[in-house]
Amino acid sequence: MGDVKYIYDTKLAKDQLHSTGVAVMSLSNKDTGQSVINEYIKEMNKYSLKDLIKSFGGCLFLNTNKNMTDVRQITKEKSFRYKYDIECIPKIKEKILEINKTMEGKDITYVATDHNSETGREESMESPLYDFFGPYEKLTILRKYIVDNFKSSVFQMWYRVELPNNHNKDNTKNTIFTMFGSKIHEELTKIYLELYGDLEEVQNFGREYNSDTALQQTYRLQIYEEGCHLEPHRDGGGGHCSMLLYTNEDYVEGMGGELVCEDSNGNKKTVPPIIGTLAILDFKKDPSHAVNVIKGNNWNRRTIGCWWPAGVQY
Repeated sequence: MGDVKYIYDTKLAKDQLHSTGVAVMSLSNKDTGQSVINEYIKEMNKYSLKDLIKSFGGCLFLNTNKNMTDVRQITKEKSFRYKYDIECIPKIKEKILEINKTMEGKDITYVATDHNSETGREESMESPLYDFFGPYEKLTILRKYIVDNFKSSVFQMWYRVELPNNHNKDNTKNTIFTMFGSKIHEELTKIYLELYGDLEEVQNFGREYNSDTALQQTYRLQIYEEGCHLEPHRDGGGGHCSMLLYTNEDYVEGMGGELVCEDSNGNKKTVPPIIGTLAILDFKKDPSHAVNVIKGNNWNRRTIGCWWPAGVQY
């Protein structure tokens, strides 16, 4: 698996997306020699998860499931629905109170969230999705508590740090980290237009994207630590594609973090999280995908995710 090699070929990627819904390419061999993308990534990798959460307001995201330990038997039926575990949420909140009471520093706070929402929603015990905000040291204890006590209930869990795109920059956080994040977004934009630029709804993309109106986009760094993973699922339709750019310089086979896809033809593809590797999932074909659980406590998987089209929240 560690010997898998990909090439930079947008024509091939476009054909693969059309036929199977999954394409993988390497930005490391774009043009000749080492891609400048890898240099951008390496600059961003200099920031620890602790520093990212402290400086950029990252959070720990949790989504639950219930009675789905064999969730990998996911069906292709569009009517398929997951069963969420809301019974573990009160216990997790009790743990948060305990952590806040016994540890000094900024408290952990949380908000019930929903897909396709920037602002979350009103607190509800019916919500299986939560964002937990707070110092890295406290979030680490919370993550370990969730893994140790509710492992079978975790549908997906990872840390999230929002990134500025090349249109809607946050000038108050103009750091090396955000600057290179913006440069990476420029490259991903070019690839998106090569892959989807012939669609009628994308024809005016350039004009809209360069207008004076801020165009929001789901563009973020996702970091997986020990116990974090993503169960097989399908994103289901709305939009064009997701781009997942892997940034790990230290991937070791067997430590977890691989993307596992099943394309529309039923073929499985495992993508190691190696720096410069770009996986693209087409929403129209809607392939099943998952992330293998992280097994070590001294390694984390880092992915830059970008969802298209811009202007739609995912």
